[in-house]
Amino acid sequence: MAERESMEYDVVIVGAGPAGLAAAIRLKQLAAEHQHEVSVCVLEKGSEVGAHIMSGAVMEPRALNELFPDWKALGAPLNTPAQDDRFLFLTHNKAYRLPTPPQMHNEGNYIVSLGNVCRWLAQQAESLGVEIYPGFAAAEVLYAEGAVDLETGAEVLQGILDGAGDRTAVLAMGSPYPILDYPKIRTYVCAFSSVSTSERATVRALLGEIPFKGRLPVTLPGVARVGDGLESTTH
Repeated sequence: MAERESMEYDVVIVGAGPAGLAAAIRLKQLAAEHQHEVSVCVLEKGSEVGAHIMSGAVMEPRALNELFPDWKALGAPLNTPAQDDRFLFLTHNKAYRLPTPPQMHNEGNYIVSLGNVCRWLAQQAESLGVEIYPGFAAAEVLYAEGAVDLETGAEVLQGILDGAGDRTAVLAMGSPYPILDYPKIRTYVCAFSSVSTSERATVRALLGEIPFKGRLPVTLPGVARVGDGLESTTH
């Protein structure tokens, strides 16, 4: 396999979720406080920051207060304070309201889009000098001569594709959209769930133990339309 380009960083964080971005931000803040230069990189497998984060959440702002005491002035997307708590016991036909346990009170918390919070955190991280690379899934940690090198999934896959030519199929787990990154590949396998049962079924289909079947519920521009797919035992 041809030698690939590489970039060196002091710290590589995998995942641009709230924890990963907060860690990157705090590292740069501490480095600035101690007048040290630290290079920090965040890898995110989603096509953009926030793409793989749940939509809605109730957020306690205590950690954000510690990270950015002036987060309101910085425009953090915490705009909807939680106004009321309801703790219900549900039966088949009715709902009975019970006293809310003390640890479940949301006074002072905010109803947020966690995806928007992550995108805002990413902006703050980049303003501090953090480099963020969406669309790169970390494949594995490589150890060489006592040092750690990180190869991303995209780099490894591209090297395989370059050497395999027409003998390659692209397998997309959970979402079919990554196959759009490889328009020259003629065979695609999409599994719309990444739970263990789906993974086992996909492997069995690839080994020929069970048939491929199913139709796409989405359109992939330039590749396939809604309803395309297989309903037979054709492999």
